[in-house]
Amino acid sequence: MNDDTRTEETITITKGSTNSLHIRCPYNPAYIQRIHQITGRKWEPKQKMWIIPYTIAAIQE
Repeated sequence: MNDDTRTEETITITKGSTNSLHIRCPYNPAYIQRIHQITGRKWEPKQKMWIIPYTIAAIQE
């Protein structure tokens, strides 16, 4: 099997601003269900990413 035929399911978390984190992940109902449990989350459809508060509580969730 060629390495190019693998399907990658990478979740990327980057710091957005001083008070937010940006999460990009492939569509997976389990991922979406988990993100919905984070208080203060927001979906940005144009950028196709989730924004969550950069707090200890949100990170723990």
